[in-house]
Amino acid sequence: MNTIRPPQPPAIRARDVIAEIDTQNIVLPRNVLSIMASKSWSQEGENIKEIYRFLANEAETLFKYLQKY
Repeated sequence: MNTIRPPQPPAIRARDVIAEIDTQNIVLPRNVLSIMASKSWSQEGENIKEIYRFLANEAETLFKYLQKY
């Protein structure tokens, strides 16, 4: 059984938040980054969330395609 799954929209946003912080050379504990990402997701507007849903859908499509091979 394969346990690898495509990322969900909040997880994609979390990666973006972490990348933003990394570019500023700020070092924070993982749990703090997780809290920041969660707050960021809950405060995002619906239009931004829709973009992340689109990205997640594209990732799922690619994931399903790659599972065939």
